Amino acid sequence: MMIKLKYGIAIAINTLLILFAQAANATCTVEPVHISGVVTLHISKYGTNYPMERGDYKFTGEDDISCNGMMGYVRVTGSKSLSKSVDIQGNTAWVLPNTGAQQQVTPQFAIEPSMRTGNWPGLVYADGIFNGAGIISVPIYSSIDLVTLNPSLNQEGGSISYNVSDPVLYAAFQNEDFSTDHPIAYLDNVTVNYIETSCGIKSKQGSVINWPSLYKADIINGAVESKPYSLSLICGKESDTPLPIDISFSSTNGFSDAANGIVRTNLANLGLKLSWANPALPPLVLDQVNHSMLSGVGDYTVMAKPVKLSMLADTLQAGQFDTTVTMNIEFQ
Repeated sequence: MMIKLKYGIAIAINTLLILFAQAANATCTVEPVHISGVVTLHISKYGTNYPMERGDYKFTGEDDISCNGMMGYVRVTGSKSLSKSVDIQGNTAWVLPNTGAQQQVTPQFAIEPSMRTGNWPGLVYADGIFNGAGIISVPIYSSIDLVTLNPSLNQEGGSISYNVSDPVLYAAFQNEDFSTDHPIAYLDNVTVNYIETSCGIKSKQGSVINWPSLYKADIINGAVESKPYSLSLICGKESDTPLPIDISFSSTNGFSDAANGIVRTNLANLGLKLSWANPALPPLVLDQVNHSMLSGVGDYTVMAKPVKLSMLADTLQAGQFDTTVTMNIEFQ
């Protein structure tokens, strides 16, 4: 299980806004992306597992778009061949077909396509619209979230694959009078592997924790907000015999103060302090195995906070910083 952390420090931000006149009869060309992925689900022997929600399993790809005039508003729509439903959070989802052996599968899987552009950082999910004015030639980042429509993931070990032959995401542009639905993304294959274990895991695999901008003074004064990497474990019911859980960590940039949960980033004197969100857990230690006993549901969410490593206040430089922390979980 991997936690990807990306951050940036902004000392000052200067923005220049330039407006262009929209070209007459402007058109756009898009090269659609083909997305594939593999999901591994740990399924509890006790049959008590979390549903898959938006953001838990996200597959991404990058498209190229070129317009000879400003886009204006961009309308994003989903698959025209799959039926619509809603996930357990109430979000619109497109149902993946169960055929053949897949009809025996208890969870009903669905997808929630989305996209963003280089100058529009937020995700826009299918059946949405956003203002893309000013975009002339930029990449489009397409995403597909895999979700379940029912609250249970009861399933024995095995493997299932899904593919959709038609596009699962389209975009139409205002500068074309929304006359053309451009295919943006195809779902070539998603394989779901089931591993039956004594415990189940609920997390957002490959999650990116991001601070859009930070100020040096806030880091030095400890005023930066801590952000979570959400993770829960479930081992049967509360009345069951507790099972041993072992959690260890590694970091691409190494540890600065392992006993206090601090990892290094790629910037000198800038680190990240990791800690458990659950106050009932012992302090998080990076250079040893964190032991725990669990029956029922346990919150093992990790909080991350940028911290200064050096005692010298003037050694914290501005810039983009990142690190990758790997969280290894072992249970029976």
